[in-house]
Formats: sequence, structure tokens, C-alpha cells
Amino acid sequence: MGVYFRLPDKQPVWVAHYRQSHEQMTAVEAVALFMQNESLEGFEVIVPRKIEANEIHRIRRLPQVIGWRYFPGAHGKQPCGCPFCQRGEYGGRRLRRIYGGE
Repeated sequence: MGVYFRLPDKQPVWVAHYRQSHEQMTAVEAVALFMQNESLEGFEVIVPRKIEANEIHRIRRLPQVIGWRYFPGAHGKQPCGCPFCQRGEYGGRRLRRIYGGE
């Protein structure tokens, strides 16, 4: 589900890209950061407070294909076949066999 809401420009938020440490900034600074990047995959914004009902503008069902499964930019890249990376993963046994790990 997608929840669309608006925050005040000066609202403090925590922002980071995938696997990087979060940085505190205002909501308007976070938007400026997003506008500077070509790809927005992997960014997250944490609002350190409850979102009030009057801030919510829309709730929508989103298509299942939105997002990424392993990491941003993983599509089209061959996964690592080592036993550590594929432990417990769907299709991991087959990948370990292909890469000689089993």
C-alpha cells in the first residue's frame, strides 16, 4: 500500500541511501537531496514522529512490481553463488551447485 502525506518544510527527518548511515535534515532539504540524484532507488526517509490523520492525503494499492528485491541496481546482475550469500535463499542450492559450492 502507498500512503501519501505532506510534512511541513522544517520537519526534521532522517535520510539515507541503502546501507549508508542516516543524516538528519529538514524535509525540504531531503527533497533537494532527492532532486540532485538521477536514481532514487534505495533512499529512505524516517519521520521520527507519528503522521497525523490530517496530514494523510491518499492511500492507494500499489503494483506488486514496485521496489527492489536484493539491492538497488541488482536487476540483470548475476547473484553471488558462495554458500554464505545463498544460505536459506530461494534457489540457493541450485546456485551453489552451479558455482561449485556443493
